[in-house]
Amino acid sequence: MKKTLFKNAVSALCLVAAGIGLVAVMASPAPAQYYPGGPLDWRRTLFAPFGQTTLHLEAPLGMCFLDQTDPVEAGAINLIRDELKAKSKQTLVAVFADCMQIAGIGKISADGESKGLGDVGLVTWLNERGERAGMDREAYLDLREGTMQNYTRAGLAGYLNPVIDTDGRRTADGVTLGFTAETEISYQKYKTIGVSSATLLRGFPVDFTMTHTAKKPTKDKEELYDLMDKFLAQQVALNATE
Repeated sequence: MKKTLFKNAVSALCLVAAGIGLVAVMASPAPAQYYPGGPLDWRRTLFAPFGQTTLHLEAPLGMCFLDQTDPVEAGAINLIRDELKAKSKQTLVAVFADCMQIAGIGKISADGESKGLGDVGLVTWLNERGERAGMDREAYLDLREGTMQNYTRAGLAGYLNPVIDTDGRRTADGVTLGFTAETEISYQKYKTIGVSSATLLRGFPVDFTMTHTAKKPTKDKEELYDLMDKFLAQQVALNATE
């Protein structure tokens, strides 16, 4: 029953995470005093363990972190982890998605389809041993800039018509590379537009991916590039000091 309930939600996530074996890491919500704006702030803020350090993460406006203490959301996370854990050594830190879409996981829409997650973000950790990268952010981005094509291509393995940007975008906060691909969910074709990025937060190598999946996408790649630029700057600022 659980597999049926979450099947489409997981399918919508598989494209962004294909090739990334994920092992769940428990991340803790911030204390109540950090939520002056109410419940939505609670769902946007996450304190996540990286080795002996805790990083402060914040999802974009309108997006919420999936809660591993909620049975429905934990089921979606667990299926992603179970399907992808053999693909890579990366560790899943957190999943965030459109807040309204999270509320509809597993529910049936007016046209009789099971609702999934069309707008999704993943936070993954490249260093499973809990060590810092041993270099500054600029040097790390130099290193990752040359590997983003291969990393993104591996993530799109098994999907239809993948197209990866030749040149991505680099800022002082991170390296980002866009892609598009097609997939089939419940015998219907969907298009995914996405961006993957890499950065250092307090010396730890962290990757982010954001995707928009729909039969007829309403967002373009440039929007996701701009969203990722703002997101990276925000995470770097939040973790600027120990």
